Amino acid sequence: MERLIFDAHAHYDDEKFDNDRDEVLGSLPEKGVFGVINNGTDYKTSLQSIEFAEKYPYIYAAVGIHPNSVTDIDKNDIDKEVEKIAELLQHKKVVAIGETGLDYYWDLPKEEQHIVFEKQLILANKLDMPVNVHDREAHGDVLEYLRKYKPKGILHSFSGSVEMVLETDCPYLSPVPFRGKRNHSGMITYTAEKIAEIKNISAEEVLKATCENAKKVYNIE
Repeated sequence: MERLIFDAHAHYDDEKFDNDRDEVLGSLPEKGVFGVINNGTDYKTSLQSIEFAEKYPYIYAAVGIHPNSVTDIDKNDIDKEVEKIAELLQHKKVVAIGETGLDYYWDLPKEEQHIVFEKQLILANKLDMPVNVHDREAHGDVLEYLRKYKPKGILHSFSGSVEMVLETDCPYLSPVPFRGKRNHSGMITYTAEKIAEIKNISAEEVLKATCENAKKVYNIE
């Protein structure tokens, strides 16, 4: 099978993969997967993303602090946590900062979210790295930051317009006909088929285009 699937956003560190993580990750190439970006949500999961990237040649890491993780950080320790993330960016298989952004769906402290998000955008621009941005019911404020800093990267969990690069957010958001079941990168084919149907092109064309988009964004050969 030709490997054309590039999953721009996954969380294989999630506990839903605890029982068979190595089996699932090892099987991805035979499902047509060319590459996967595993996203950290805090320092611990960022380290796990790097571990996956070191073990599997087709997995790359994004390291960052998710808006949902700000409640675990004392306001006085934000700079220290961002510095820890910055150190991880030196690893050769870390290709992006993320998952970062804003989330107004949950009752989370907005001031801390803004501080953490902005510091990561500044870091991304300083190092010329892409960002994987989480935007959940925070479109106005997220776009204000993006207009200010103009980073390169990908918007995730964004409902304002059509996505440019395919993702699973696995183990979540499984496509039809697997709603409610655990998601994985191989299921992107179902999303590609639906996009192909809407655009009246082949699923292969969709996969090739999105794979090339992802490779350009993350500077992957």
